[in-house]
Amino acid sequence: MHIKIDGADATLDGKQTVLQMLNANGCSIEVPNVCYHPGLGPIETCDTCLVSVNGELNRYSCT
Repeated sequence: MHIKIDGADATLDGKQTVLQMLNANGCSIEVPNVCYHPGLGPIETCDTCLVSVNGELNRYSCT
């Protein structure tokens, strides 16, 4: 999947979330996350990892 993050092109392999991709690549963009743990999957309760997708806030960073 091809995405744009702050105007820069990025590619997800289909197995990782946006949050995982940002954390793995040492990206300068920090997305706060409190309840995320790779062993648990998306919990979607803390709302700190909200990202803007096509102008709408979504929990897609962790899911």
